[in-house]
Amino acid sequence: MRASFKSARYAVETTDTADEVAQLADGKLPHVIILDLLLAGKDDCDTIRQLKSQERTRFPCLCSQPTLR
Repeated sequence: MRASFKSARYAVETTDTADEVAQLADGKLPHVIILDLLLAGKDDCDTIRQLKSQERTRFPCLCSQPTLR
């Protein structure tokens, strides 16, 4: 997914933990956040609640889940 966005010339920031999501969002003010449901740390719903609780970080959040086969 990261490669697709980068090839379309979007700026992409990534993190491995839910705790870093809010820090990145507050510092960069992205247009959208795509959360992995398996992100280490907090539950994705908790992360979204944290973002939505602050005026500065209220923007669209999308969640992705890997396909298991």
